[in-house]
Amino acid sequence: EKEGWQSVQKLRKLLGNAEVDRNLKRELLMGYDFERYETINDVWNKFSYCLAGVLGIVTYKPVFEDYVEQALTEFLADGVQYIEVRTTIPPVYNLDGTRLEPMEVTKLI
Repeated sequence: EKEGWQSVQKLRKLLGNAEVDRNLKRELLMGYDFERYETINDVWNKFSYCLAGVLGIVTYKPVFEDYVEQALTEFLADGVQYIEVRTTIPPVYNLDGTRLEPMEVTKLI
């Protein structure tokens, strides 16, 4: 397995489905277990933490392609006629560890 990654299938066998699901929700959702945020900085820190947690998933090429397609599909369904994309180019990668060049990523958008 790649450094930092664990097989969800192996984790589910080890910890059970309910525990894995609970851990994922705690890591990726704001307000899970009725967390309270005392300041705007607390909210921002948790939001940043959640985003960091999904970055490795969303920037995997097949997921990124599906993510962009779904976003555009939802814009179309909502009647949006104009989109101006303002973003940084994310580090999209393949499962073998290779990274797409920025121009390759822009072609996916």
